[in-house]
Amino acid sequence: MDRQSPVSGLKGAAAPPRAVAPLRRGFGRWTVLALLVLTTAVNLIDRQLPFIMAEPLKHEFGLSDTQIALLGGLGFSLVYALAALPLARLADRWSRRWVTAACVFAWSLCTASGAFARTFPTLVATRSGVAIGEAGAAPAAHSLISDLFHDGRRPLALAINTGGITLGIMLGMGVGGLLLERFSWRTVLLLAAIPGFLLALLFAFFVAEPPRIGDTTAKPPPLGAALSKLWKQRSFVWLAMGAACTIFSAAGGTTFGASFFIRVHHLSIGEAGLVIGVIAGVAGTFGAIVSGVIVTPLSRRDARWALWLPALACAFNFPLYGAAWLVGDAKLALALLLAAHLFSGCCLPMSYAATQAIAEPRMRAFSSAVSQLVVNIFGNVAGPLAVGMLSDHLQAAFGARSIGLSLSICGSLFLVGGLCYWRGAAFHRQDLESRRRLDAAAAPL
Repeated sequence: MDRQSPVSGLKGAAAPPRAVAPLRRGFGRWTVLALLVLTTAVNLIDRQLPFIMAEPLKHEFGLSDTQIALLGGLGFSLVYALAALPLARLADRWSRRWVTAACVFAWSLCTASGAFARTFPTLVATRSGVAIGEAGAAPAAHSLISDLFHDGRRPLALAINTGGITLGIMLGMGVGGLLLERFSWRTVLLLAAIPGFLLALLFAFFVAEPPRIGDTTAKPPPLGAALSKLWKQRSFVWLAMGAACTIFSAAGGTTFGASFFIRVHHLSIGEAGLVIGVIAGVAGTFGAIVSGVIVTPLSRRDARWALWLPALACAFNFPLYGAAWLVGDAKLALALLLAAHLFSGCCLPMSYAATQAIAEPRMRAFSSAVSQLVVNIFGNVAGPLAVGMLSDHLQAAFGARSIGLSLSICGSLFLVGGLCYWRGAAFHRQDLESRRRLDAAAAPL
């Protein structure tokens, strides 16, 4: 079996081998990647639907903006973040395809269950169930991709997979908004569950478990030791903080973007969902894939580009995103959001690529889960909650425009995220070198 140097992209390192051990049975690696992209997209569709449903849910259950934020914050992202750790540990020990199949089936079942919720707490409970199912999918996917694409194409493969996030946002917001003009939100939840059941069957019966690349003789370290190893990787700490600040800034727009255009620019729910979804999906997916294409040759010269690129993207996003919610013209606001999503699309895939490059083989899923724990608690929980609470506080003074002002203020953390990525780059090469020495010491003579 070919072994990739974990320092591929380290300045002066030899080029990694191109041969990849084929899967013993089932789909080829690019087909598996396509299925993982679809899984990521369905993950985000099911996750985003309550946000395009925000206005109908507010009217049916009598909710405030803070409660809408809690539906996707404490009700989802906090549970998601905490459940990711044990499920990632399971993926590092057991079959990742079975973990993926079980998780996809579970979250699809809970999505369908949400259609029968008659009270707001019951709806929150079903969303927590969706979160538990979705929590195990991404860490297992990142670990699978790292072993399937260990021939220098890992950043590109992770970028393509991360493009499924923005694709899912596009479908969840765009198609979800159009469906909501024809069906009740309960029917839309039932329809959204169907693709997940089909994907679970495909993973269970047609995807093979690839061999793990690197030193796979050692068992995953105990939880405390694993956390200690990650803490000592300074580039991981800084890039996790950078990703968290980026998501803190962007998650408010994902949660309240459609509501903003409905309240401030008077779009219909279908129009708001479509324009927000298309902008996030097309621009974000394009930005993610292009970042993978760009960083692959650059990282062969200097591995720090995996962190420099998102740092630069955050610097551009800081003024673009902040202005989008304040301008008075809807078309200009959408144009600014389009540009912002182009840049922000590169942040998460590069974070995942840098994380997987320095992770031990039996800690790849766990490393991804810890990163998501930080991102979800500080980003997806605190970000929308901060926007919702600030909007409720400013509503008396600014009326409908309070939501835009709140989104702009919280978007300032893009600048902090960029500084974190830039600082993490200073430690990335030494963390890669430590990974190379450990693998070399474990390699058979």
